[in-house]
Amino acid sequence: MTSVLFLIIHGVQSGKQSDSYAAEFIDAIQRKIPDSSNISFRSINWGKLVEARQDQVYKRISANHRFWLRPILKLMSTVLSDLIWYLLTMVGKDRSSLEAQIDAMVRAEIEIFRSIHPKGLIIIGGHSLGSQIGLKLCYDTFRVHGLITWGTFCYYLSGGYPDWGYPPPINFWVNFFNPADPVATTMKENDNFKEFVTVIPINNYLKVTPILAHTMYWKSDKMISTIAEILQNPESQKTSAKLR
Repeated sequence: MTSVLFLIIHGVQSGKQSDSYAAEFIDAIQRKIPDSSNISFRSINWGKLVEARQDQVYKRISANHRFWLRPILKLMSTVLSDLIWYLLTMVGKDRSSLEAQIDAMVRAEIEIFRSIHPKGLIIIGGHSLGSQIGLKLCYDTFRVHGLITWGTFCYYLSGGYPDWGYPPPINFWVNFFNPADPVATTMKENDNFKEFVTVIPINNYLKVTPILAHTMYWKSDKMISTIAEILQNPESQKTSAKLR
């Protein structure tokens, strides 16, 4: 069997992120796979790189504002700072400090995996900002086989490129999309990607808030089952415009 590394990257977080944040998600996927001995599951907890600075930002900013603004200030000091710090490229640098740190974490995981499985396949899974982090990694020298995303806002960032950007050199991109999630995009909105991305709809049949719609992917049985199928036979995955 082909060895596979499924590397999971979380999105923005409003509080302390545990190193085991993906444990239940990974367990749920493994329960769908009769024999997962050839699949390595790892998760990148980049949140811990910024938590102390987020706390400092909140404490110092909130001291200068009305107390009833604290929930908003907390959100801006955590969720918004994650995005800004990842995208903020300093003068003379080709990437932000946070992006470089995350890349180093990913590289360490891949090097360990490839030292044991030189011909193994790398599949990146990312939620929200984690999907954008994963997508950028697909253009690097990591030789990523495939990308799986859920709740991605990548199309919002496509407009930052005059040509709207082009697909990376990977075998497939499967994107789970909930139409009740205001953050999520299909990436088929981008003409350059519409023949490349396979979109799989995830629907909530009960009334949920937009925030819950954005976070409930992790517990979706449909998504978990589909990922399990992909990981068992990743070499059969091809780029497709089919909307399942």
